[in-house]
Amino acid sequence: MTTPQPTPRESAGRSEPLFTAEQRLQRALDAGGIGLWEYDPEWRVLHGSAATDADDPRLRQVRMGLDDFIARIRPDQRDGVLKALHDALDRGIAAYTTYEVERPDGQIRWIQAHLYPERDGGEAVRRIIAITRDVSDLQHALQAQEQLLDAATKARDTAERTVMARNNFISSTVHDLRTPMTSIRGRAQLLTRRVRRMTLPEDEQATLLEGLAQIELGIDHMNALLGDLQDAAFLQMGRPLELRPAPTSLAELVEGVVAEIIPLYPAHQFDVAAAADLPDLQIDPTRMRRVVTNLLINAAKYSPEGSRVAIRLARDGDAMVLQIRDEGIGIPAAELDRIFERFYRASNAPQTNEGSGIGLAGVRQIVRQHGGEVAVISHVGAGSTFTVRLPISTSTEG
Repeated sequence: MTTPQPTPRESAGRSEPLFTAEQRLQRALDAGGIGLWEYDPEWRVLHGSAATDADDPRLRQVRMGLDDFIARIRPDQRDGVLKALHDALDRGIAAYTTYEVERPDGQIRWIQAHLYPERDGGEAVRRIIAITRDVSDLQHALQAQEQLLDAATKARDTAERTVMARNNFISSTVHDLRTPMTSIRGRAQLLTRRVRRMTLPEDEQATLLEGLAQIELGIDHMNALLGDLQDAAFLQMGRPLELRPAPTSLAELVEGVVAEIIPLYPAHQFDVAAAADLPDLQIDPTRMRRVVTNLLINAAKYSPEGSRVAIRLARDGDAMVLQIRDEGIGIPAAELDRIFERFYRASNAPQTNEGSGIGLAGVRQIVRQHGGEVAVISHVGAGSTFTVRLPISTSTEG
């Protein structure tokens, strides 16, 4: 089909349309990157106007045999195009397909095609009318988006593998360090017993015993730090902790953590209210201390100076409930379901390194290992409320 030429005016004094209806249609098709063609199944020939952004009108013309047309399509997409064509021919139904084609100037373009069968007076399909559209720019944008997503996924996977490798190294190192530290502590205890049996001047014996006691305290402190480090590594890997339950007053534990945090955030107001006669719980005090520490530090560091952090502890039926409410930046609603995921950080959280090192994923894991649950209610700019529920069945009551 040749591109129609403008109709000349018949006379200088009479105004005629510059373009025929067919010309106007072709202009509209060209502007929308749309092609219009038909396929004659009897002669296996297609002809019409292709969807292309080429300036050369010859590149917009399609008149070729079906085999030649199929040969221009990428090999792995030919079956899909033929299937769509046969659906329209044999089944008489409209069909849709997308393919890459090499046009006469050598460029590769992505084409979407909608095929519509046109019947004769009977049931036979007389020809196929196809409307095509060049979607190369959209396809390239989608490919670029997929590449970016793939790169981001690979980067995240690499980061997670790096963190896992680091945590495995930490766990192994902690294990290796504890053996010599245990030996040092044992030697210090042995020397302490020997010094006590030795006949020495009182002040000299006292100095030796004090030094040995400091060694034991130092080893105990290092063991505690190594335990914290290993727990943080285990929690980041999602590995369960070995709990050491003991009768523990959660109210006293909370008050102790608050006393430790107040010097770190002197401008904040920490308001603690605990119901009377709360039963002790059979919990791991070290791990639960980390839970409370993490929640309180988060409440403080994401809140403005001078704001209030309210801590409430009460019994609710068969559960002990610890509630920590702050007046901070809050968490976006769309992110509340993910805030307890490992490696996840709220998009509005400032870059800061303070904290217990276990994160909210670790908080949830520790609480769940105690048979409890942790939840959050939050609004951006209006603060957050974290609620920890521990079953009374873990208490030492009765």
